[in-house]
Amino acid sequence: MLQCIFNAALEANEIKCNSPEAEALAKRLFTLYQAGVRDAAELSDRLKAA
Repeated sequence: MLQCIFNAALEANEIKCNSPEAEALAKRLFTLYQAGVRDAAELSDRLKAA
């Protein structure tokens, strides 16, 4: 699930996979997941707001 959300966010924001922006996005996604956000739609929405 996290990989799909990550890939969609990369594509939506036209971010290359091995860029610093992609790393920051991955860290944000993982932090949200660790904080207890488990709903895919909510994770996606929160990534857009970040």
